[in-house]
Amino acid sequence: MLGLNKKLKSLASNGKSIKVAIAGVGQMGRSLVSHIRELDGMQVLAAVDQDIGRITGILKELDIGYDEMVLVESKNKVNLENNNISTITIEDSRLDISIRKKLNQLTGEDKLIVADDLAVLFVLNDVDVIVDATGSPEAGAYIASNAISCKKHIVTLNVEADVTIGPLFKKMADKAGVV
Repeated sequence: MLGLNKKLKSLASNGKSIKVAIAGVGQMGRSLVSHIRELDGMQVLAAVDQDIGRITGILKELDIGYDEMVLVESKNKVNLENNNISTITIEDSRLDISIRKKLNQLTGEDKLIVADDLAVLFVLNDVDVIVDATGSPEAGAYIASNAISCKKHIVTLNVEADVTIGPLFKKMADKAGVV
């Protein structure tokens, strides 16, 4: 961790950044979004939580405008107070190729993807690392196994999942060449 800020600033000065997707925006996830926004060399591309209204509320608290995000709703039809947020609706709980292309195009346009479906995390090509801040062992297992399968690095803040199946995922990650 020594020299981390220097390395991040070096990345930023070269026009690069570590692109992060966050699963779970409770206390830890919210803090992570807030801190990453203040760091040079890191960028949050996506935030996913089963309560999409909570995500948009937190993002507004962090001064992230609706014009800076795109809502991907699948499980829960959300009735947000502001209709100015761009929305992509997944009707059949699949992320078909046209939706995948659109999501990747939007991340290239610096739009923050906000979703209620964890599957969104695994179709974003530019994501370097997925952070599990869910606190759910089941969600943690789903996130880690899919992140590793997609050759994405994984950071878990999910102690519950880490103590039960962490060693298995460590072996899988080593085999896949990710951390």
